[in-house]
Amino acid sequence: MGKCATLRALLAVVAEQNLELHQLDTKTAFLNGVLEEEVFTEQPPGYQLGGENVACHLRQSLYGLRQAPRAWYVCLCSVLEQMGFKPLVDNQGLFVKDENGEKRCTWMIYLLPTSQSAWLRA
Repeated sequence: MGKCATLRALLAVVAEQNLELHQLDTKTAFLNGVLEEEVFTEQPPGYQLGGENVACHLRQSLYGLRQAPRAWYVCLCSVLEQMGFKPLVDNQGLFVKDENGEKRCTWMIYLLPTSQSAWLRA
């Protein structure tokens, strides 16, 4: 994911060159990742289908899974690469799209824990 210093540098370039900036907050991002490995979990309270010893087989990631951030990142990277974006070698959270030999469009992935996101709304 993007580094804090990269985010600051990107914002400085946007301000210096008077560029257009769009920000997107995706609250359900981790729910869109497809799991590559088989993951089973206990049935949630109040949902007892098939008895107590039956587990749920997860097909997509859920918040709280250790695999969730990686599954989401892999899914997002494939979509961005289909759109022509390429990740930088030294910062895998920053994607650049070249148009006519010039870097014209930048996409940065930056995950901010919910407890720290209040500074964005201030």
